[in-house]
Amino acid sequence: MISRRGLPVAALCLALATPGAFGATKAIAGDPVVVDSGNLAGTELSSGVRAYLGVPFAAPPVREMRWRPPQPLTPWQGTFHADRTAPECTQTLRAHDINHYFGEEPTGEDCLYLNLWAPAEARPGDRRPVIVFIYGGGGTLGSSGMANYGGENMARRGAVFINFNYRVGLLGYMAHPELTQEQGGHSGNYGYLDQNAALKWVRDNVAKFGGGNSCHERSRPEIAKLLNQGNLHAVLQDALDGFLQIRHDR
Repeated sequence: MISRRGLPVAALCLALATPGAFGATKAIAGDPVVVDSGNLAGTELSSGVRAYLGVPFAAPPVREMRWRPPQPLTPWQGTFHADRTAPECTQTLRAHDINHYFGEEPTGEDCLYLNLWAPAEARPGDRRPVIVFIYGGGGTLGSSGMANYGGENMARRGAVFINFNYRVGLLGYMAHPELTQEQGGHSGNYGYLDQNAALKWVRDNVAKFGGGNSCHERSRPEIAKLLNQGNLHAVLQDALDGFLQIRHDR
């Protein structure tokens, strides 16, 4: 059994005291799923949705890997049990009077993890629509573990839903001449590089959870061109049409 190292003691006690961050759970028949870095086991929610919470997508950005681009994971031995969300990346405290404040979360530098929700009936090769949600926060705060960012409801409607953490604030975006010298002429934007690493994980592994490209897929250059032309409507319409078409076909 693989456990998440570095989880704060208070967070571990809280996780042990609650059966799951998103409701009652049980083991998923047919797990583990074999992803690029090893065997992965999730939990089945009471709705039947299959949840894989706190899946590592890059090496922990700590010590000598602090203020560096995300590094590849070292494959693990055994089965990684993805049964709880990971700590949010180190950040300032959120204001308590905002409309989406759900209380403080465990926080730490070892935070590059994602969450994935798959429909109960999803199987490898289904090519279901995939939704990847990236939280906002002005580059200073945010967490994939917030309750209103959960993907269970979208998975119940047939899509594979994924969100993930990325570094924010000083640890996510600091540029410095010495870092620039160490890193080949550039530094900073580590949070954006984290996002890219998570999207690569999705590209390489989501088919194993039943996800795939919709029939209305556009290439990245096509999407960039449309966005540069101010045609956000076309991008959103393609995504919606693809989702509705796949739902109709099923």
